[in-house]
Amino acid sequence: MAERHYIIVGNGPAGCEAAFTLREQDTQSRITVISKDRESSYRPHLLPDYIEGKVAENDLYRCTIDSFAEKNIKLRCGQEVVDLNIPKRELLLAHKEVLSFDGLILTLGGKPCIPEYMLKFQQYFFTLKTIEDAQQWIKELQQTESVLLIGGDLTSLSLAKALMNLDKQIYFMLNDEAFWPLRCSMELFHQVAQRLSDKGITVFFDKNIKGIDRLPDMSHRVQIDG
Repeated sequence: MAERHYIIVGNGPAGCEAAFTLREQDTQSRITVISKDRESSYRPHLLPDYIEGKVAENDLYRCTIDSFAEKNIKLRCGQEVVDLNIPKRELLLAHKEVLSFDGLILTLGGKPCIPEYMLKFQQYFFTLKTIEDAQQWIKELQQTESVLLIGGDLTSLSLAKALMNLDKQIYFMLNDEAFWPLRCSMELFHQVAQRLSDKGITVFFDKNIKGIDRLPDMSHRVQIDG
């Protein structure tokens, strides 16, 4: 019987767990993990703690390159899948290499999404998805006293807590489209707004950004309507 080859695209917590679980169930087949990121698997939910200084960068990583090697799992970092041919069971990488597979698992995760009506202000926004994003936050916070957060998902709420512990003044614009993994309801919306307010955070409810101006001291003034 020919050796089977399983490919997992994505090296986040889900991809790492999928690879290790698959190896436990199948000790003989080839397993390849492909990631466009150049670093090993890390825990994105700890990024706010990293920004706060509670967690060191090394502690963010869940799976090291050695841990994959010990389980005979091939990890290919810094490589991006650009095409998928299901009938032929083939993946095409950005550098034109073609990989054949018998089984495929996609663990691509999500990515920050800026609402369409705010795209015109995109240059002023910082997202928080990767370690590089967190490092940018750390750099900017050294010269920042107040922060406007837009969201409502678990990451933005965790970041708000971290910023409070760093003694930053926080303004929070709740966005019902960001209430993940919970489905937003008006009751939940008001509960979150009240809890944030109770902690001294200024909450903007049912409002939109009208404009953003860069001031001479390189800070920003946000105009809010609604």
